[in-house]
Amino acid sequence: MNDFLKIVTENKYLKILLSLVLVAILFFYLSAFYQGREIIFWPPSIGLKPDSSFIALPPNRVSAINGTWEGHATQTDKKTGEIKTFPVVANFKFNGKIITGKATFRVGDMKSILSLKGGFVKGDYMKVNYYSEDERIDQWGECIFKFLPRGKKIKAVYIGFGPDTKDLVTGEIDVVLKEDSKSLYVE
Repeated sequence: MNDFLKIVTENKYLKILLSLVLVAILFFYLSAFYQGREIIFWPPSIGLKPDSSFIALPPNRVSAINGTWEGHATQTDKKTGEIKTFPVVANFKFNGKIITGKATFRVGDMKSILSLKGGFVKGDYMKVNYYSEDERIDQWGECIFKFLPRGKKIKAVYIGFGPDTKDLVTGEIDVVLKEDSKSLYVE
């Protein structure tokens, strides 16, 4: 290590090169931060740029979204036509134009935890992408939410890839705001 430091400190071109590399890395991370991208320092990773079509909401609307929402989702089995219903619990945290959160649901013995990320696109309509937190499970998709009057109920439709069917799945979600809930979402 001492030999490396000696080489760097004695070679002005190497010092300039290393300085430029550090400035470039700092510039990329700061640019990503100001664009609202997800930043992971180790292993180094910069996420996708957030959808610029998302709109900001007034503070009173933001506080109405943060919290725990409980209800159920339905999905029709393509082979049998059977409608499956399962419980859903979701936590939302709204920050600026971006909504993040977690959703948990159980189908039979399988419990899934999904990461949520999206935002409002118009009025009471929100678009949210979801994916399984368990990297071994191939489950992802998108939901379109509609906040119903009084802000205590959400209806949604979803389309995605199901881990059991290994095919596209669609369905509906109905959730209500849990009374006196505060967001349980933890970053």
